[in-house]
Amino acid sequence: MIPPLRDIVKPYAPYAPSLLRWITGLFLLAHGFPKLFAVPEFLNVVGQHIAPVPLNYPVVFGTLIVENVLAVFLILGFKVRESALFIACWFFGVAFVAHGTSLGAVFNLDFADNQVNFEYPFLIAINSLVLCVRGAGKFGFDPED
Repeated sequence: MIPPLRDIVKPYAPYAPSLLRWITGLFLLAHGFPKLFAVPEFLNVVGQHIAPVPLNYPVVFGTLIVENVLAVFLILGFKVRESALFIACWFFGVAFVAHGTSLGAVFNLDFADNQVNFEYPFLIAINSLVLCVRGAGKFGFDPED
């Protein structure tokens, strides 16, 4: 007789938050690392489309910190709850403020291929919120709960 799936996966449950924070951190880093090498262009794009010129500096440098420094914190398991809460708040803002115009493209309702503009930041925000609630899991610098 095959045991229930819950009994099969239960021994691996403590490792799930680690996997989630590694993947979320790697995706954030992959998303943010190229921006480090194109800061002037990124400043221009943000200044033209999201925040006017004096406000584009905090937006750009906040983005660079969140997508690079806090991503490394997640990967290493250092200050996970605090980092994840900040990432979640930042990416909810990104999803609704910066990419809120593509909200109608969610589920590809307009048959375009740009639904990722809203869905990617929203998914990162939800993943980070889960990590904020759950903590680092195994293999991190933060002590296990």
